Order: sequence, then structure tokens, then C-alpha cells
Amino acid sequence: MREEIQQLAYALYCQCGYEYGHDLEHWVEAERCVLERYQ
Repeated sequence: MREEIQQLAYALYCQCGYEYGHDLEHWVEAERCVLERYQ
């Protein structure tokens, strides 16, 4: 599950134009999306 979150967080980072400083925001969003899949 952690690997899925990492991959999605990185994808979000890429989608946002590699903008620095949003790592926690991307991680939390990715975590939310992945956890929803498993519910």
C-alpha cells in the first residue's frame, strides 16, 4: 500500500509541474485516494 501511495504522490507532483513545497499535500491526497480503494 505504501508503494501505491508513493507512486500516486509522485504522479500528483508531476501533474502540478514539479512544484516544490507541496510534498505533504500530495502525500495526504494520495493516501486518501489509495485508502478509499481499499474500503
